[in-house]
Amino acid sequence: MLASSAWRRGFGALADVNVSFDLTCRHTQLSPFAKFLSKHPDIPVIVDHLGSPVLGDGHVQEVWLDGIQALAALPNTFMKISGLSQAGSHWSTSSIRPLVDQVLGAFGSERCMLGSNFTVEKLTSSYNAVWMAY
Repeated sequence: MLASSAWRRGFGALADVNVSFDLTCRHTQLSPFAKFLSKHPDIPVIVDHLGSPVLGDGHVQEVWLDGIQALAALPNTFMKISGLSQAGSHWSTSSIRPLVDQVLGAFGSERCMLGSNFTVEKLTSSYNAVWMAY
């Protein structure tokens, strides 16, 4: 999307209609999006699903965390703590806690929100398990 001039123009037009943008992307795309979003401070952006971390791989975690910190540095970005199964289909409260702690540390609780993403989450857990994890 970032390579498309038409998409970039369309994104910029969001400021004219006073709406927010939900960003769902891979962890490798977080930093490039942060660079792009820094040029659009008037458009609120909600990063979905913890920024799509992947459990277990140290290098991947570094890439994810760098992107999270770059996005959190922008005052117009917010984090939706949701999509826990995207981090790993066998996630648990203890495996997801460090990711949530890092997101809360970066964005602060005032710029975070919860979401269930339950239609997808029910493939790996119950509704009760997701909310109990929160």
